[in-house]
Amino acid sequence: MGTEVVLVRHGETDWNAEGRLQGQNDPPLNGRGREQAENVALHLAKVQQSVQQSGSGSGRVEVIYSSDLVRASATAEEIAKRLGVKLQLKKEFREKCLGVMEGLTLQEARKKVPDAFDKWRKGRVVPGSEDKLSVQSRLQSALDDIEKDFGGRKVVVVTHGGILNSIHRLITGIKFPGKIPNTSLSTIFKAHGSDKWEIGTFALCDHLTAAGVEFDNRAFGGVGETG
Repeated sequence: MGTEVVLVRHGETDWNAEGRLQGQNDPPLNGRGREQAENVALHLAKVQQSVQQSGSGSGRVEVIYSSDLVRASATAEEIAKRLGVKLQLKKEFREKCLGVMEGLTLQEARKKVPDAFDKWRKGRVVPGSEDKLSVQSRLQSALDDIEKDFGGRKVVVVTHGGILNSIHRLITGIKFPGKIPNTSLSTIFKAHGSDKWEIGTFALCDHLTAAGVEFDNRAFGGVGETG
C-alpha cells in the first residue's frame, strides 16, 4: 500500500463570505463554517467506519495534521473528535502570507494598494508577502515528514485554499484550474516504491451537496486564491 493524504480546506469564515484575502490573519469559523466542519468530519468518520467494518487495516487514518491558524485547527478538531485520532498542528501547512493585501477585498486592494494589487494579479511577489518558492519549499518539507513518519499509511491534512493550489502546482507544475470551496476534499498519494506524489481527486464537494450543506462558489467566498 502507498501513502495517502486526504486534504481538507477549512470551513468558512466571515472574511471568506466578505471576499477578504485572509493570508495569515486568523479569523474564526462562522456559523456556516462550523456546519461545514461538522459535515466533513461526519463524512470522514463514515468512511473510517466502513474501513473498520471491512476488517481491513489499510485505509485507516493514522493522524491529522492541521495548519496552526484557528480556522483550520477548529475544522481539524471536529474531524479528530469524530475519528478519535490524534491532532498535530504543523506550521508548514498554514496559509501563505499576502503582505499588504491581507484583510482587503480585491476592490479595496485595487484602490488602497494598486501597485501591490497589480503585482499580485500578475503573479509577482507582493510587498511583505511570501514568494512561491518559499511556500513550495515548506510544503515539500511537510510532505517529506509525512512520508518519513507515516509512509504506507493514511493521513488527513487540514489547510487553506492557497496552500491547496500550491500543493497542486508542486505535484503537477500547474495551478488547479477549478474552484476549491471550503471543506472540499482532495487526495494525493505516493505509490509504494515511487518517489513522486500524484493527484488522486481534487476539490470534491459531494459530501456537502449530499447533506444539503451550503458552500460558496464565488471567487474568494469559498474558492479564493488564499484562505
